[in-house]
Amino acid sequence: MRDSISNNLHDTYGTATIQVDRAKNLGIWGLLLDGTNPKNVTIENNKINSMSELVLQLGHDQSIAGDIRVVKNAINCLNKARAQIAIGKDEDTSILTANIKDNQIKLNNANSVGVNLVANTANRLENISIAGNTITGKIRSATIVGNSVASAGFEDILYSHYVEV
Repeated sequence: MRDSISNNLHDTYGTATIQVDRAKNLGIWGLLLDGTNPKNVTIENNKINSMSELVLQLGHDQSIAGDIRVVKNAINCLNKARAQIAIGKDEDTSILTANIKDNQIKLNNANSVGVNLVANTANRLENISIAGNTITGKIRSATIVGNSVASAGFEDILYSHYVEV
């Protein structure tokens, strides 16, 4: 997905503006229900204005996502009443290789997170690079990476970004 404009004004719990999914159980938007894990996904140079709870959802419903690139997107989280996650995933998913680079993220709620890559103990985060992102506005945390039970189960993570608050 490149060079697109998204304006999502829907703020119901459980919504995402862009969702990378293996289509295990959903049957929406014509996705096959074959459970094939997503790989080789690029989300680049998009302008996204969103009220949704999770703006870019990089993994859903026990998927194992591989080779994910989220580069040079302008993400404006518009919701002032509810917390939002600009780039994240479900805790029950794994990501094997991701590059989250040079994104401009604006948050508007003090409980919001810019990049949230948290996994439960059954899932993995491997070869994750988070670099050159600018995260501004009212935030809970610019970036959270790790395990929801203990700080284990992830490896080869390169992390650097700039935060303006």
